[in-house]
Amino acid sequence: MTSTCSECGALKIAKEEPNLVIPVTTSWTLARLQQLAKSNAPPNDAETAYLRAVVPNAAARLTCLEDEISQLKERLELLETERAEVTNYHSSNAAILSPLRRMPSGLMAEIFSWSLPGMDEMKGGTSDAQKSPWVLAQVSSRWRKISPSTPSLWSLVQVWGGDVDDLDIDFVRTQVERARKLKIHFYAAEDGDSAVQIKLFDFLCAHAPRWEEFSVQITPALVPRLGALRGRLPSLQRLWIQWDKEENHAGDDPIKCFETASALLDVGMQRLTGPSTLIPLPTHQLTSYRLRAPWDIHQRVLEMSPNIIEALVSCKQTL
Repeated sequence: MTSTCSECGALKIAKEEPNLVIPVTTSWTLARLQQLAKSNAPPNDAETAYLRAVVPNAAARLTCLEDEISQLKERLELLETERAEVTNYHSSNAAILSPLRRMPSGLMAEIFSWSLPGMDEMKGGTSDAQKSPWVLAQVSSRWRKISPSTPSLWSLVQVWGGDVDDLDIDFVRTQVERARKLKIHFYAAEDGDSAVQIKLFDFLCAHAPRWEEFSVQITPALVPRLGALRGRLPSLQRLWIQWDKEENHAGDDPIKCFETASALLDVGMQRLTGPSTLIPLPTHQLTSYRLRAPWDIHQRVLEMSPNIIEALVSCKQTL
């Protein structure tokens, strides 16, 4: 199939060679041109004359094509610019109609609560501004208003002693200010900064009457601070205690701060090696406990706990 360029007069052969341009009066076949193109043989005089006529025509056709392409590119740029403008216009107007704008704040707060990370997701970082609830305030002015004013989003305070630093103190302080009841998960670690851990723990202890849940990993440096909690845990319902290292809890001086927790119902402990280390608890009111200890300790706890309805018993022989 052939056509003639309207600007340069060259013949375009589109079916076999769409990019080939030859004079209208040529008597050479495409087969001969292809043969010369695929070899290093020099053309004869007639072929040379013919090709010298072809090359200028091809150059003229290339010029025409480049002009057309340039015009099309300009048109494409205009269309893409218009598309971007229309897209922004459409998105802005569609956002105005979004159901989220009419959703009650209470329902939004409930949805926010489902975005809170689980325990494994939060491990290793107290001050991660890229996770909920911190990230919620970065979305919009309305979310920035709802998130800080929803206490339940801020109630879980987790401190990982091995990674804690001074920056975490500001994050924890903000959480405590925004929360109403508190769920404290404080995992002290001997290989972390002891001074910062103690500073954070003392700050949290100042708000102990608001604790509903307390999960703690104890180190020797933390044990003396626990005494300050005695008589100051009226809302504590759930307690979990473990030691950072097996040898840290040896000794005859029990931790007595939890026996006056009047609302305590659920207790769990691990790494308990002998009767002398049993922590005094309000066993008469407990409804659930999880304990890893020798059987004689389980017997003592069960005998003193008439209201127990659930117990996870894990026995370990006294060394």
